[in-house]
Amino acid sequence: MATRHGREVDGWCSEFEKLCRSRGIRVTAQRLAVYRALAEDLAHPTAESVYSRLSISGAMGKPPVPLGGDAPAEDAEDEEESDD
Repeated sequence: MATRHGREVDGWCSEFEKLCRSRGIRVTAQRLAVYRALAEDLAHPTAESVYSRLSISGAMGKPPVPLGGDAPAEDAEDEEESDD
């Protein structure tokens, strides 16, 4: 995988952060990690390749629902209770 690094990517990330803040979008560590992964990749990455790259690096933390997985069982119970 061909990547770019350095001041160019850092500058893009800084601009991205400013743009998010100016539009009222929360700047989270995960959002910045995804943006950086996309900015560093010279190819056209797939969602799976970005997810895999960030999962390996630990940048994304533990997702609340596994990619491609079902909702947690507790959500199903909440739905049943709300029908009463």
